[in-house]
Amino acid sequence: MASSHAIETISPSELHYLNSKITVANRMYLAQNIAEFSQNREAIQDSCYPYKTYPGATRYPLKSQYIWWKRLQSVLQKRRSSTNFTGKPISLKSLSTILLQGYGKTTTIYDERFPEVEHSLRSAPSGGALYPIEVYPLCLNIKSIPRGCYHYHVKDKVIEKVNQKTMNEVDQMFVGIPQQECATILVFTAIKERTYVKYGERGYRFLFLEAGHIAQNILLLASAIGLKACPIGGFVEDNIVDFLDIDHKREWVIYALAIGK
Repeated sequence: MASSHAIETISPSELHYLNSKITVANRMYLAQNIAEFSQNREAIQDSCYPYKTYPGATRYPLKSQYIWWKRLQSVLQKRRSSTNFTGKPISLKSLSTILLQGYGKTTTIYDERFPEVEHSLRSAPSGGALYPIEVYPLCLNIKSIPRGCYHYHVKDKVIEKVNQKTMNEVDQMFVGIPQQECATILVFTAIKERTYVKYGERGYRFLFLEAGHIAQNILLLASAIGLKACPIGGFVEDNIVDFLDIDHKREWVIYALAIGK
């Protein structure tokens, strides 16, 4: 007898959502995994150094400008996403402010179970303070530094040159963004195992939530120092992966922001 019900299909993106749900069936497993992680000194020690680096890379130190006189309410009210860039350069200090204040280290705490383990906290929230997000500034028009692809090293407060590629490929990576006119595009990647080691499939959701937290910090900071900024949802992941020379199985491209004058 034929069924009157159509066959339900599930998209791959919906599968990600469904597989990362907390259910009655898996919540005990998740709690057990978190408990095991929390008692594993070696795992916690490893999680305290969530910093990717490029040995031997040319580095440029970052120094933030002070913006304490800006009232938060004023900044929130004037923040707008804009791609109406002028093509003018921005200073390295402006880029430094955005990176250091938006996703920089704020303080150090010590694990109560393992007092000798130092844990650095940052200006954006992260599940378990595991910080899976890496930021790559594609510097198109920044004063004092050559055009190129860089990586923000949070701990050392520098940007380091990723490779010697030209920036001619940038226009093949993004959709609807006048990259010739913006000063920099910040690419966010996620090293998923930093979060998965503790939260399993649930960590999939945290990657995108945390990218959003960081992005909002940066968008507000850009407004506070008189810059324009716009989140980018249209990007070609494979092209960016090839340009950054990253392992796409381990490190995912998940977000981007365009910034300029």
